[in-house]
Amino acid sequence: ATPSLIWWRAHWHRFAAENHADLTTLTGIGMNYLDACRTAPQDALAQQAAAGIEEVIDGRRDSFILEYPCHSPACQRWFVMRANPLLGGDSGIVISHIDITERKLAEARLERLKNFYLAFSRIGEAIVYAKDEDQLFREICTVSVDSGVMLMSWIGIEDPATQRIVPKVKYGQGTDYLEDIFISTRGDLPEGRGITGTAWREQKTSVNNNTANNPAMAAWAARAAQYGWKSSAALPIFRGKKVY
Repeated sequence: ATPSLIWWRAHWHRFAAENHADLTTLTGIGMNYLDACRTAPQDALAQQAAAGIEEVIDGRRDSFILEYPCHSPACQRWFVMRANPLLGGDSGIVISHIDITERKLAEARLERLKNFYLAFSRIGEAIVYAKDEDQLFREICTVSVDSGVMLMSWIGIEDPATQRIVPKVKYGQGTDYLEDIFISTRGDLPEGRGITGTAWREQKTSVNNNTANNPAMAAWAARAAQYGWKSSAALPIFRGKKVY
């Protein structure tokens, strides 16, 4: 085999292993790719790919294109598969897989930014038109979730007697997460070193990007895992120049 053929063979084998580890035996030179798609266990996209390839082979369509996710435990990835007949009257088909992960991630970032701007706009309207504090807080939480920015949103205030942050308004999925929750404003307690207590003391936004592996979030990691939450953020609300 030529060096280029050896490289492509290794690349294709790795691609197959990352897609379906149990199908690597079907991806060597001379193996039937269509059979590999047909036998992919409980994989609707693989069956869709097989059907599209068969239509190209039978001449029922000129080409077939399929975008699909191929996520691993370490990262999210997307590919586009293209199936085209060989040119020149030869019998056969060319199948290619192109990594479009960067494009999909860029699209997701743009969608998140759009949702953030929508949320900020609606919160700005609520600040202008809300009749009282309770209505304003409810609107902030509702907008944050309904605009797609958050899965759950809540606003808490300090209880000076206990130095704890007490939830006052909540909205979204899993609001029972807040039942009997202990969040302190004191930096000398583990329950005060999470994002909420930190945002309170430092008077600025505090962000947690990985709940499971963030020591500061250890007090709430198990609770958050029940809801599949992997990240969170806390933003201080000021009354005058003091965090409220």
